[in-house]
Amino acid sequence: MQPDEIDCLIRLIASEDLPGKHLEVGTARGITLCAMVQALRSPHDPAFVVVDNMRYFPDQIRLIRDNLERFGVDPDSIEFRIGDSRKVFRKAQEAGDSFDAQAGSLLALRKRGESATPEVPVIDRLWAMMWSIVLRFRK
Repeated sequence: MQPDEIDCLIRLIASEDLPGKHLEVGTARGITLCAMVQALRSPHDPAFVVVDNMRYFPDQIRLIRDNLERFGVDPDSIEFRIGDSRKVFRKAQEAGDSFDAQAGSLLALRKRGESATPEVPVIDRLWAMMWSIVLRFRK
């Protein structure tokens, strides 16, 4: 993430009353995660959940936990949901989980209620699935 994107996140987390769990989708080394957790007003503020397949580099989860400790964040205070985000989100939705959370490519969303229609149209989901297959074979 770019510095202005991180600053935007920090300002959002520090200034808003976001009662739900905070969600980070994808975390390379956990540095942005550390900054977001530290922006909370108290250690009793809502929990952070990280969704990642942890395949970015070897022993990624250990590196993230080490960085959290280095920045004074208890790694056990973070809920890691390891796996493909589509599957993880499906389970979260079935469990009734909800999450709170713009600069550059960053989009922070706060969902305030159930949608009357699907939030992501079928054509967008098909487009994303097609690109997902293409990108997997480019590795």
